[in-house]
Amino acid sequence: MKRTILLSRIISRKLFFTLTVILFITFTAKAQFEEKMSLNVALGGVVPIGWVDFEITEYDDFGNQFDFYVPYIFANFSPGASFMGGMQYNINRRFSVEGRVYTFFLWDWSYMEDADLGWWSNSSLEFWHMSFGVTPKIYARPGKKINPFGFAEFNVSYNDIYVYLEGYYDPEFDEFIEPEDIELISSDLTFGTYLGIGTDINIIPNLSLFAQTGYYITFLGQEMEDNYGEWENFTAIRGEVGVKLNLFKSKQL
Repeated sequence: MKRTILLSRIISRKLFFTLTVILFITFTAKAQFEEKMSLNVALGGVVPIGWVDFEITEYDDFGNQFDFYVPYIFANFSPGASFMGGMQYNINRRFSVEGRVYTFFLWDWSYMEDADLGWWSNSSLEFWHMSFGVTPKIYARPGKKINPFGFAEFNVSYNDIYVYLEGYYDPEFDEFIEPEDIELISSDLTFGTYLGIGTDINIIPNLSLFAQTGYYITFLGQEMEDNYGEWENFTAIRGEVGVKLNLFKSKQL
């Protein structure tokens, strides 16, 4: 129930921003657009990349040195599922701009280092991300059945990371640690970018398929350092496969 209420609140807060992005692109469309406006919808995946742990050195009261490893958060997530929706406007046959809404969810976290991890050994993590971006695209073969493109998305995002600590017995202190839910990160308006390549496959005049992939980064370093003690941005390989539906020609705008 708590998670459902939180999700409803987040979606309500972001609805206004979503409409603003779409309206901004709509009102900048001009009559000289050569082709069409399209609705793009895609499903995909996201694969976190990066270092899995970092080393910490501590000293006891006698000056003895102890080195141990602590897991990073993002790279220890398994791949997750994503959804993307957008409105695209063709400024000319080679150049387009798309307004996008993108979200993914990561739910499988594990750290395989053989060490005494304390509460990490008895916890699970979930990461929910939603972004709103503007994406210029450049097409290589306009008018052809297969039309490759390159793109650069610039976005702002909301990020929420929850740690679910399971109850366990701690033999060192001879006590039972109670279960606990911890909100590790709750970040508004974090900037990010998505750089990649893709291709359109034109099926009929009003319908195309598309596939795209690239490098994705969300700049969460400061939030992670403040809440976890170590600077860490979210980096991933991202990809989508979807449908492009052409809605109406520019002279009807």
